[in-house]
Amino acid sequence: MPAKKYIVSLTKEEQKSLEDLTKTGKAAAAKINHAKILLKADINREEGGWKDQSISIALDTSVSTIEQVRQRFVEEGLESALNPRPRTLGYVDSISHESVRQVLKKTSLSLG
Repeated sequence: MPAKKYIVSLTKEEQKSLEDLTKTGKAAAAKINHAKILLKADINREEGGWKDQSISIALDTSVSTIEQVRQRFVEEGLESALNPRPRTLGYVDSISHESVRQVLKKTSLSLG
């Protein structure tokens, strides 16, 4: 098994900040989840960093999400790793009514 390319190494201040974020619960769910991922992946903990598979099971999230959070932390810093990237919606020449229905069904918009 190859060594991890993106190693999460948090400072004491970052650990405290992330712990506070996860305990208050006053942030977006994805941001709190990313904070939990970083805390579990941190190699500076007494027990060391968890493996991605263990984090995935503990937090009920995909391994690819964990890998992306690790990568963004190493390459772009803490704030970038915490905040999920907005989805980009490109423009299309045409779209079927069924595609529109499926997208609208996923939103929490209430018409009544």
